Amino acid sequence: MKYARIIYGNNRKQLQARQFVNLGDYYQTFAIDHIYEQMGVPREEIVSIKKNDLTTYDGEEVILPMEGWFGMIVGAQIYPLSPKIRPVYIGYNCVTDLFYRKEMLETYRRFAPVGCRDEATYERMVKKGIDAYLSGCLTITLPGRDESEAARKRRTKIFLVDVPERIKEYLPEEYRGRTVELTQEMPIRTQEPDERELPRLERISRERLERYRDEAALVVTSRLHCGSPCLGMGIPVIMVRDYFDDRYAWLDKYVRLYTPDRFGEIDWHPTVPESVEEIKPLLTELAVRELRRAMKEASAGQRQSVSGGYAEESAGERRRSEETGEAECGDKSEDVPSPEGMPLPQLRSQVHGWYVNRTREKITNPLQMTAFLWLHERCPKLADFVREVLLSRFSVATGRGSSDNAQE
Repeated sequence: MKYARIIYGNNRKQLQARQFVNLGDYYQTFAIDHIYEQMGVPREEIVSIKKNDLTTYDGEEVILPMEGWFGMIVGAQIYPLSPKIRPVYIGYNCVTDLFYRKEMLETYRRFAPVGCRDEATYERMVKKGIDAYLSGCLTITLPGRDESEAARKRRTKIFLVDVPERIKEYLPEEYRGRTVELTQEMPIRTQEPDERELPRLERISRERLERYRDEAALVVTSRLHCGSPCLGMGIPVIMVRDYFDDRYAWLDKYVRLYTPDRFGEIDWHPTVPESVEEIKPLLTELAVRELRRAMKEASAGQRQSVSGGYAEESAGERRRSEETGEAECGDKSEDVPSPEGMPLPQLRSQVHGWYVNRTREKITNPLQMTAFLWLHERCPKLADFVREVLLSRFSVATGRGSSDNAQE
């Protein structure tokens, strides 16, 4: 039994001729890598699985963190998971009705509790009777950057990453001449074999993240997985977008979410809130313990057939967990105690309470987005065509054609 990570690349069943990888997907994988480093897992004991292959994977049996967005995409079927995969749900986002059908609900129940990245996912899980808690995203746990004086002097750039065009009207005069426009979407060389293209995409993603870390004085972005990892590394972030949907309903624990009607209110000299460093030890320990628990259960022979999946905790084990201090997930304590020696159920409760106790920003799903999601669940091929062909000019990837990605 080994540990695993998800990687991203081309999808040979998608309709569009040009395909792009969202670099933010890889940033989530890098957060998992960091957790494995904390656990002391050797790299040779970590298996990389392409997201498109989660149902067909037939390699060694693995423990796989299910972190990120999981929805219906043609050619990228998620469920049923391969019988060789034992999932650990943490930082999980899923709001499509198709993934709450009977067979998927059974998977969630068998591998519960489900650590949900956002409240929309959490509320759906609870409504379906699934044991769940709010975990936020593990990208917030990425290690901080070098704070030496020499390193600070090199951080002069203002990165504008997939920002609305109108935000440039509000930029302070002192920032002009220091801005660099980028996009999180990188063209995939679809004709290249995976053994060459996947390492290239991962390398580019890592180099971009390191560029933010080493050069950024400030990052202004619409992208969830640009803002979150940058905050984790200690980079000041301003989140701007035409609208913020329910995927962002956890990030407002740390930063304000600015829509066009509030661009005039932007604080252009933000700092990284102390709360980022406060939650890191707790969330890191939670991820480590969830993964080790899964490995222990799998290694103990609790694995069943593909239809049965893995066994849940026994009633006795659940009672022992309760006896060692499990708290209700409604706990809204703002205190962040030391995670050492804390029972796993209490760790979950503390992280959940951390995200419940926050000032919520305006989160809306516009009518056109709601309509698109409805279409995507019923006719994903048509939805892909609408998004990539008819609505491509409305993409948040505003830098696709103008950024310096072509050089990468």
